[in-house]
Amino acid sequence: MKCDERFMNLIDVFDPGKLDADPSTISGLWPDGRLAFMNQAWFDFAAANGGEPDISTRFGLGVSVLTACPPPLDEYYRVLYRRVIETSQPADHDYECSSPDAYRLYHERIHSIAGGQGLMIIHSLVVERPHDPRERPANVPIDSVYRGSQGLAKQCGHCRRFQRHDYPLQWDWIPDWVRNPPHLVSHGLCEFCLRIYYPA
Repeated sequence: MKCDERFMNLIDVFDPGKLDADPSTISGLWPDGRLAFMNQAWFDFAAANGGEPDISTRFGLGVSVLTACPPPLDEYYRVLYRRVIETSQPADHDYECSSPDAYRLYHERIHSIAGGQGLMIIHSLVVERPHDPRERPANVPIDSVYRGSQGLAKQCGHCRRFQRHDYPLQWDWIPDWVRNPPHLVSHGLCEFCLRIYYPA
């Protein structure tokens, strides 16, 4: 567990030992989105998904989690966090956090704490299953199909699928690019994620 000492005073109504032992990934944020608390599951998830030691180095206490959100999503979360703080009403959001080999759907619950002085966010796994092999494009020249005239590939900031340059309504799952992101990638939201996860 890592916790800013000032934030520990905000969560003294909880048992920090229980928060740290919880299997759900739990983080605490200051109102502006800076990390103030991460439980052990946060680090375990990062390690299990090839994110360590990079996650611990880049996202330590005081770093904004919004810097990890691609441009289509950072404003969404900024507004959501502000709404939770201003209304003291929890918010729920489902999101995809798939690995190259497994589809994973998570649920996050965002709580205002200490009269809006911070946020507690609990991430729980809802579904995990292998990817449908039909999602993977077969015998497709990746660079010519997914890169536009400027050489950019466009990735959904939510589901991490890549938009086909030759057929823009189709977004494909490319495990190798999820495992090792290519250079020159821009971000957007595919129509499915926009309608299902971010209708607002």
